[in-house]
Amino acid sequence: MEPSQDFVDNHAIIFQRQAELEVEDETLPVEISLSEGGQLNLETSRMGLETEGLETGIYPEVTGTTEQGEQVIVSDLFCFADELLSLNPSVVEICSSEDRVIEGEEVNLTADVLGFQYKGTPRFSDPDDRVDLIERTGWRAGSGNTADWSISVRPLPDYTTRVNSIQNYQNLVRTVQLDVSISGIYGGLDRVGTVTEGLLNEVTWLSTYIQGTLPSHSKLEIREENSNQPGYVRIRSLHGNVGGCCKSGNLLLMVGQELPLFLDRAYDHFREKQESLELKKIHGFYADSLDPNRPVDVKFTNLCIAVEMLADRYLEQDPGATADMISGLVNGVGVEYQDLIPENGSLITKYGDDIYGRDDITPEYFWCPARNHVIHGGSSVTTTEISRDYNALLILLQRLLREILLEGNTESLHGMTDLEPNDFVSR
Repeated sequence: MEPSQDFVDNHAIIFQRQAELEVEDETLPVEISLSEGGQLNLETSRMGLETEGLETGIYPEVTGTTEQGEQVIVSDLFCFADELLSLNPSVVEICSSEDRVIEGEEVNLTADVLGFQYKGTPRFSDPDDRVDLIERTGWRAGSGNTADWSISVRPLPDYTTRVNSIQNYQNLVRTVQLDVSISGIYGGLDRVGTVTEGLLNEVTWLSTYIQGTLPSHSKLEIREENSNQPGYVRIRSLHGNVGGCCKSGNLLLMVGQELPLFLDRAYDHFREKQESLELKKIHGFYADSLDPNRPVDVKFTNLCIAVEMLADRYLEQDPGATADMISGLVNGVGVEYQDLIPENGSLITKYGDDIYGRDDITPEYFWCPARNHVIHGGSSVTTTEISRDYNALLILLQRLLREILLEGNTESLHGMTDLEPNDFVSR
């Protein structure tokens, strides 16, 4: 069967260089390539038997030169020196201006990003769209640097086709480019690239909540003025999370201007809380729970892990039992939950409607019977009950994260209106 017109090949090569790398005492000719799907490869014609000086293991840093004379730095190179020589890099940096020193002036960078949705309706995308996403001044960049930066987004010309391809084939491909302007950094171009990569990681991880997919950047470029070639390229191999596959039902976004509003209001809270609450891990489990290709019990388990991890990190003191931990989280954050308890979910099926004011039931932990069945087995909980509890728990987690990230400031974020208390789950 021929692929549809909305198919984008995630194996297609978007970046390529020929180079020689110095590994131990060996000089290896390699082809560096990066695919649409963010797969970074190093291919060599050398055989393992021809490289007696190489051993299987991880080489923290390997250097080399491209055919054009650019400097190459490969980080965390895993070398498998068997009959066939296999090279698996984590990050490759290519710099044609290694002597260039930045002394706080403005630098412009462009990042290719996979699976990023900048608006709620892909078919209305305009190739000339440019949306200012977020900016900050006085941002602490480490090493004593204080930076000012701004990020905007541009869709790739075939943005609609690319989003449709992710929806239909569940393979992440590039959808947009993020343009970053940053000043206040001192050091080489690699220093600017490292700082910007950390910044982009924060913004894309944060956007997972509103997008339902974990967007990731695969290539970052610095282009100097009046130059057709980038002065610095940083490419990395991704193991992206397709999450909800860019399905509109998982997108907490209705119009394009909601994304900048969300990022601006949530970014500082995310930075402040991400380490103590392990928000990146929780966002990862959240995205996993939206994957339409996974069975409901697996998606439900991801939600259970996310909520329990969040509760454990949120509460300063160990509350003991899981039920007490969940109750402490829900009431501590201050979200409604009663409207989410499904009439035909596992709790009411087991105990009936009389679930309040009892010592043996924690209503805030309404998915408990289904959770115990999926994780421990042995109880009679149906797939329908698990599915209902999954839908309800998903909304509860979204409400919890909304309050943690926005602290109640949801004005004009119309894509989150479905998270308001109502009785849609129990019907």
